[in-house]
Formats: sequence, C-alpha cells, structure tokens
Amino acid sequence: MLGRRLGPAAVTAAVALSASLVPASDAGRARSTACVPAWKLVLRQPGMGLSGVAAVSSRDAWAVGHAAGKPLVMHWDGASWTAVSVPAVEGGLVDVDAVSARDVWAVGGYDSPRSRSETLVMHWNGSRWSVLPTPAVHGDGLELVSVSARSKRDVWAVGSTDWSTIAPPLTQHWDGRRWTLKPLPRPPSAVDELNGVAAASASAAWAVGLWPGHEETQVIYRWNGTRWRRSPAKTNLGVDEEGNAHNWLDGVDARSPADVWAVGGNLGWPLIEHWNGHGWRIVPSAGTGRLYAVTAVTSRNAWAVGTWPDRRVEHTRPLIEHWNGRVWRRVRNPRLIGGLYDVDSASTSDVWAVGSRYEPAPADSSAVIEHYGC
Repeated sequence: MLGRRLGPAAVTAAVALSASLVPASDAGRARSTACVPAWKLVLRQPGMGLSGVAAVSSRDAWAVGHAAGKPLVMHWDGASWTAVSVPAVEGGLVDVDAVSARDVWAVGGYDSPRSRSETLVMHWNGSRWSVLPTPAVHGDGLELVSVSARSKRDVWAVGSTDWSTIAPPLTQHWDGRRWTLKPLPRPPSAVDELNGVAAASASAAWAVGLWPGHEETQVIYRWNGTRWRRSPAKTNLGVDEEGNAHNWLDGVDARSPADVWAVGGNLGWPLIEHWNGHGWRIVPSAGTGRLYAVTAVTSRNAWAVGTWPDRRVEHTRPLIEHWNGRVWRRVRNPRLIGGLYDVDSASTSDVWAVGSRYEPAPADSSAVIEHYGC
C-alpha cells in the first residue's frame, strides 16, 4: 500500500469532528446503472490531516491521519464519514489496511512518556480500536508508515528510525499472535528508507523506498517466505544537470506474486514500475508530478494518486492516473490546490482517495476525501 513519509502538514488546532464534518455526497447512495463513474469531492475538513485509506466494501471504508496532535480514524458506512473513538495517545496514524470488516490495522507513531517517538499499531476487531504492543527498538524518531494486511495471520508494516545514520529501516510482521522484527539485509553504507509495503502471499511481499545518499535512488526488497532480499530495480532512469540521480518509490500494491505495481517519482516525473513475476519494467506515465500510492483492482484496472506542480499558482494539485490494461492515462478530478496521498478500491466502480487541500491561514490545510463512482 502507500507508504508515505510525506503527508498532510501537522495541525495544532482542535476540531469538533462529529459536528462539523462536511456532508457526504451521493457516493454511497443508490447508484444508477446508466451513470458514468467520476471522481467527486466527498469531504473537506480544516484542522485535520488524512494520509491513509482502506476500502472493505461499498458500505465499509476507513481513513486515518491526525487531528489536534492525536490519531484520527474515520469510517464510511455507505452514507457518510464519521470520526471513530480511538485510544488517547499523542501522535498520529499514517496508513491503514483491512483483512475484513472485523480485522483492520492502522499504523503510525506516538510520543511516549519517555519523551521519544515510538511506533504505533492500532487494531479494529469489529467493535473497538485498541493499541497493540510492537517490538522494542532502540532510538528515537520511530514511525511506521505503511501496512499491508493479507490475512489474520499475515500482516506487514514498515517504517523508519532517525536515531542513527546506520540504523536499518523497520520491517515488522504479525503472525496472528504478536509483532516481530524481520530485518532487512544491512546495506553497506547509507540507510535505505522504506515508504511502502504490499503482500501477495505468505512467500511474496515487497517493500519499496529509496537510498537517501547524495543521489536518491529507488530500492525494492522482496520477502521470499524466509527473509528479505534486495530486488534488482531499474537504474537507467536519467540524471539531473549535475549528473545525480533522483528517483524513489513511495507506494506499492500486489494483486498476485506475478502482478505488482510500484509508484514514485523521477526527476519531477511520475515513476511507475510493474513486476510480472520475472522482472521489473518501467511503464510510461502521463504528465509531470509524483505518485504516492497505487491500488490494483484487476489486471486491467489500477489507480495511482499523487501531486502535479501547477506553476500558475505555485502549488501542487491532486494527480490521478488510471491503468486500462494498456496505458496509464491522467484522469480529471476535483480541481483543488493540494495533493492525494493514498488510494484504495472496493470494486472497479468504488474507489477512495485521501489527501489535503491548501487553505489560507490560520487553517493552513484541510483533509480531503475523494470518491470514484456514481
């Protein structure tokens, strides 16, 4: 799924969530068989940020982020989005994924009583959210940024630590009883930064990100059922005027061990790659910008979201691209100033995306939720 070190800007103002949410559109009401699906703005709410979304069904979807310095969880019931009570901690959630309506996972980071940032994992059991313990990791700046929930005994989460330049990224696994560390091979020099993870089976998962040296270059790791191994990634992606490479991967989604999409950016252009079971290939994208997340509905239907730079307003705007089985095409969506950071689908005509919209001071930014459907 997404993984996203970049997300909506932190907010400090409190927000009365239950009373002030913007009313939902017709996204969850009865759909006409004659309608033409399109992207619509469903929610715009100042004072909070959303960076992760998971769609279980047409009447069951989740979005996570932060509000007033605390984790924020919202739920779609087929008619409207509402805030759901979560354990009170200082911090925020970055990503969410669901096995079923009674098995949902959300990850992020929180400020512990020891005045350090630590990993945060929350779980929904069908009636309430709870915080689950995670493996102890030395250091500060700990945060989980992506989660992939394949089954009740197979969930992956990845993240980072800032305590040392030689500390490896966080890779954690849930086996149905507890979370354990599953470390990556230690790189020879700088630390790889992981932004996204996706699992297709118990013996096939992928984690993507970048190597943040003087040249940012993409990294891909593959889980083979026993250990993580570095997966060969494309390297002939071009360089800037000084001869340095700047390419990275932000999100990944896996339909099967032979059908995996990864997205990111390369020198100001979207980067899209596909794994067919034997190797990675670059697939051309549409226009400029950066992609943060991707969801594959079928082999001929996938969505990717991110930002593109509108130099007329000196800001970014939301970017949505669609795969039709042959090419990626840019898709029209609500014209906002901001960006989209995650996307997930319940069906080919039921897709959700979350992100942010820039607002004048003092609000600074608003959370937005967009829906593709009738």
